[in-house]
Amino acid sequence: MTKPQFLIDLERDGYVVVPNVIPKEECAAFRDAALEWLESFPYGFSATTGARGPMSTCLLAGGLNNRYPVNQKDFVWRIRTQPGILDVFRIAKLAPNGAADRGLCVLKGSHLLHEEHFAAIGGFRPEAYEGEKENSYRYPPQDFEWYKRRTEAIKVCAGEGDLILWDSRTVHWNCSPTSTQTCFASYVCYAPRDRMSEVKLTTKLEVFRGRESTTHWPFMNVIPARPTPRTACARSMT
Repeated sequence: MTKPQFLIDLERDGYVVVPNVIPKEECAAFRDAALEWLESFPYGFSATTGARGPMSTCLLAGGLNNRYPVNQKDFVWRIRTQPGILDVFRIAKLAPNGAADRGLCVLKGSHLLHEEHFAAIGGFRPEAYEGEKENSYRYPPQDFEWYKRRTEAIKVCAGEGDLILWDSRTVHWNCSPTSTQTCFASYVCYAPRDRMSEVKLTTKLEVFRGRESTTHWPFMNVIPARPTPRTACARSMT
């Protein structure tokens, strides 16, 4: 069987954009529901007036949200169960996203350089690993520069309803915008059912029933990701 071109590109570059996966009317419904959800918090956000208040501190650290528990909202589940996404999945872009907009940046092909990198620096840096709850390894500046010298930095652009497939081993970050375009995206991840133990499945069911969030791994590191206490947000508003 011939391998699809998008898989060839994904394996080589660490990312690929698959166009026109989600119907535009579904994207619009997601954006409306997400804005309504953001307006439900008492932090001054208004889609009508453009007011932001302290929302970025309380809800959208780095432009991302994995708390309060947005992962279990019906509009997010509608995206997860889109037929097109179930065929090819990863990041669903629900609004246009260009070079000047907030969004995913990658070092193209960096996922293929890890063995070389860690051999060059003498191994894994324990202090850079943020633990299983966050599933994140933050490269210190000198390590990031090592990758940059050997790769090309790409701001991944995608249209409304496109799907960005990416290998999360690829060095990546979320860039700040220079435009006024609102960025809407949903990160989705799937894995075969047989990769999850019965113990982890029981924990994940408890997380679901409690309307909580967990890490981005679908079958391991099932650790509830709870919201920032309201008092912490209150302090940030003073």
